[in-house]
Amino acid sequence: MKVQESEQIEWQGKRLLTKLNYLIQTDAVKEKNASIELSREQKSYIYADEADLLNVALFGERAKEWRDENPEGKGNIRDYASTIELSLLSNLEFQNSKLISQHIPPNERLVALNNEANREKLLFNRNNVKTIYKVKKL
Repeated sequence: MKVQESEQIEWQGKRLLTKLNYLIQTDAVKEKNASIELSREQKSYIYADEADLLNVALFGERAKEWRDENPEGKGNIRDYASTIELSLLSNLEFQNSKLISQHIPPNERLVALNNEANREKLLFNRNNVKTIYKVKKL
């Protein structure tokens, strides 16, 4: 019981960290698009596209694809991620914010982020970090 509670607390901490790094990423998107007049709806599409870019880089699918495959699921793919996946996601969000600031196109960012996710997964595996996920290679 205590182990489960400890794992839940760790997961919640990782989920919070990914949410905080998401703010760093959205700030980079805001700066990139500061000179463009966008409606609220257009902005939400841009942020959703960035979130999906990370979902594809890490999980190999967009949020909608995951929802279609998991109609009984509540929330989103990230709510079902392991603590290790959330750690990877947090790292990728930070890296993506840097790539956005460097004006790297989305298709190049996707490849770079997927490569990084796979590199980190290999690192975790070599160091016997328990992994319960599959990062798909693009």
